[in-house]
Amino acid sequence: MTCLARLLVVERDAEPGADSLSEKLKAHGYHVQTARTGVEALTMAAAGEFEIAVIDADGADGFGLPDAIRRGASTNEMSVFMIAGVVPPQPRGIDDVLLRPYPDILLFRRLEALVRLHVMRGEWAQRMRTSAEYGVANTADADTDLEIKDARILLAGANKSLIGRIASAVGGVADIAVASSPSEVMQRLLETEFDAALAAVEDRAVPVLDTIGDIRRTPSLASLPLMLFAGPNSFADPEDPFRAGADDVIYHPWVAADIAHRTLIQIRQHRCRRMMRRHYRAPRAADTTDGLTGLYSHSFLHAHLKRLLEAARRRGTALSVGVLEVADMARINNSVGYVAGDDILRQMGGLISALLRGQDLPARHGGNRFCVVLPSTGLDGARSVMNRVASVAGYTDFAVPGRLDSVKLYVRIGCADIVADDTPDSMIARALADLQSRSQPGAAAKDSVAFGG
Repeated sequence: MTCLARLLVVERDAEPGADSLSEKLKAHGYHVQTARTGVEALTMAAAGEFEIAVIDADGADGFGLPDAIRRGASTNEMSVFMIAGVVPPQPRGIDDVLLRPYPDILLFRRLEALVRLHVMRGEWAQRMRTSAEYGVANTADADTDLEIKDARILLAGANKSLIGRIASAVGGVADIAVASSPSEVMQRLLETEFDAALAAVEDRAVPVLDTIGDIRRTPSLASLPLMLFAGPNSFADPEDPFRAGADDVIYHPWVAADIAHRTLIQIRQHRCRRMMRRHYRAPRAADTTDGLTGLYSHSFLHAHLKRLLEAARRRGTALSVGVLEVADMARINNSVGYVAGDDILRQMGGLISALLRGQDLPARHGGNRFCVVLPSTGLDGARSVMNRVASVAGYTDFAVPGRLDSVKLYVRIGCADIVADDTPDSMIARALADLQSRSQPGAAAKDSVAFGG
């Protein structure tokens, strides 16, 4: 059975039962081992392979444990997630702090964000190892402990008092710009590169959620960190903002130090994703790159997926693949020509790579098909990622060289997660079978090529 990640939980007063931190995390899909003291935690961390230490502790002893973990020769790459009553005065070695009291949904979402950051680092190391098999030497380091300089934040909201309070909390983190209406928010985001957008939510949250949807459907903004500042009754369902695409929700009453810390976490993750994309776009050896789209090649896809399958089986972690097919490619080629068809495939490759998370690997599978490797991702998560790509593709007008109009594409997706004895071929074959069996989202009717103005 696969898991989202392997956690070492330090829970001093843990009692058996579903309400304990360890049991909640197990039920959510994590592999968990529990320590009751700092000494026991350090011994277990040195003996096992854990991605993240989750420390439920207060006081000087609890705050000192992360630094001890980071100083260990065999534990210094572990990420540390702390649950506490106050923000640590000097959070050395702590990647994120969740303040009590908190809803469980916030615990899960914040921990998932840290897992993604940890997976980015590990995936980059794996990618470099696969590249070495092709004789490509790359010493670039996926440093996720980035020093944040020259960050920009957009604050959104019409309530000047709320915006002023948020600005005072994050003013030391980044330069701030303010937008008061949804149209101004979109305009500013499209004109300027921001590291995060923070929105103050009034009692009626529907317009904010609609704006989040618009942002997430814009390829250049799909991975921008979005944080909401809300009251206890802003949402009918606490899951609503996350379903819409928000990365974090901070509920009143707010703690200024917590706001600054959480904003830095989001900016650091965003910078890491951008860094991964810069490395991805850097010139690569011909054998690792598809000549038409610039994505990873079919052979690199298989070599890398084989490596990740071995690692996922050894660690018991999740792994999925997604496939995307431009289903009406033959009609497009007949309508606009093969040269224009190749250009449309090139545009589709660029859209896919722009929408993926930093750890995901996009490749051209061949012809009109693309494949995405999704490390540490279960089947539901893979479907969410691929559905987002398909949804944005459905909204996109693809340019046709030599024509004033544009073309809409009908795309189909399929997904598969790891099973025992999987190979790259068997895993991709099951994703293709899923593609053939599922009702798919699409922009154009199957029997025609749709052109837009």
